[in-house]
Amino acid sequence: MKFSEKKIEKLSSYVEEKILRGLGFNKEAVDVLDFDALESLLPRTLFDGEADDGLLKAVAGAVAEAGPWNASMEMVARRSGLSKSSLYSHFKNRQDMMAQLFLLELERMHRYARTSIERGRGPLEQFYLGLLAIADYLRSRPEILVTMDWVKTRRIELDITPEQDTLAIFSDIPAIARLDKELIPNWVFYWTLFLIITTLVSPPGDAKKRRLKGPGTSDGVFRKIFRFIVLGAEGL
Repeated sequence: MKFSEKKIEKLSSYVEEKILRGLGFNKEAVDVLDFDALESLLPRTLFDGEADDGLLKAVAGAVAEAGPWNASMEMVARRSGLSKSSLYSHFKNRQDMMAQLFLLELERMHRYARTSIERGRGPLEQFYLGLLAIADYLRSRPEILVTMDWVKTRRIELDITPEQDTLAIFSDIPAIARLDKELIPNWVFYWTLFLIITTLVSPPGDAKKRRLKGPGTSDGVFRKIFRFIVLGAEGL
C-alpha cells in the first residue's frame, strides 16, 4: 500500500499520539480488571476438530526447518512426497506458497481470537482476551511466528490488504472497530500483532538462530502490552 507524503505525515502524527495516549480508555477501568480471571477464560483447545492441510503442513515444516526466507519448493516437495513440478499446480511460486500458509494461519488465529473475545464483558475485557488469544496462538505455532516476524520486517512481501476479513479480529468490539476505521483498516490489530511478535521473538537476525519465547513466557508481559495499547505511556 502506497501513501502520499501528506498521508504519511498524518499517519505518523496519529500513531505518535496513540503511542503516547493510547486508545482513549479510562485508567480506573483498566486498573480494576481481574486479569487472572480473564486469563482463565482463554480456550485451551486451539484447533478443536480442525485438520491441517497436508500440503500447507509441509510448507510449515519447511519454514520450521529453514526459516521463511530459506524455505524452498524443493524442501516442501520432499516433505509432501510430491515432485517440485507438481507443486506448481498448487502454488505459483515460493511467495505464493508462503502467502497461502500465512492466510490460512490468519484465518485460524481469527477464529480462535473471536472465540476468546466472545467470553469477555465489555470492550476492555474483550480486547485483552483477543490480544491474549493472538499471543497464545503464535506461541503454539513457532514456525508461523517466525514467518510473521519476517513479514513484519518486510523481508518477505505478501499480498495482504488491510481490508481483508481475516484481519478484522476486533471488529465485534465497537470501541475498537471505530478506531480501526479512522486511518487504516484494522490498524489496532496491526499494532497489537507487531507488539506481540516483537515480544515473542528474539534476538533479530538469522531465523535459524532466533530464540522463540514459547509457552513458558509469563503472561504478565501481555498485561503490560495491553495497558500500553489502551492507555499509552501512562499505562507503563
